[in-house]
Amino acid sequence: MEHRLQVRHPVSLQVRLAKRGREVGSTVARDISGGGMCIETSDLELRRGEMLDVDLPRRVPPVPDRHMRAVVVRREGGLAGLMFI
Repeated sequence: MEHRLQVRHPVSLQVRLAKRGREVGSTVARDISGGGMCIETSDLELRRGEMLDVDLPRRVPPVPDRHMRAVVVRREGGLAGLMFI
């Protein structure tokens, strides 16, 4: 059973990702909350614990900003869970 502090909102949103200031690609966010997001990762090499810079095309409530830092907290089946930090 998952315990979440914030509600996930389904989206289909193109996002850009960077590691240490270098863009690694863009992908689609599947859902988003004030605490994180789920993204498609079929073409991306992401590992649990990696830090990312996430750029959204626009401000998406409940996310406080278009540019967020996140850590990869889950990887499974072509998806990754990111937690905003």
